[in-house]
Amino acid sequence: ARAPSRFTIAVGRDTLACQVEATGDWDKFRDFTLGKIKVSEPGKKTIKVLPDKKAWKAINLSTLQFIAE
Repeated sequence: ARAPSRFTIAVGRDTLACQVEATGDWDKFRDFTLGKIKVSEPGKKTIKVLPDKKAWKAINLSTLQFIAE
């Protein structure tokens, strides 16, 4: 079994620490609920996926979906 991969999603200055399990194959995708991120300021934002230097394993990211509450 492969270890999970950890990374951070940054929306502007706001961040969310995330972890996903290996799916077993580059062509095998799964949905993961990563958590909630509160965006502290209105306006245009840059979204970044940043690897955790201690626990990063390469991932094949297909889609990020954000749902407003």
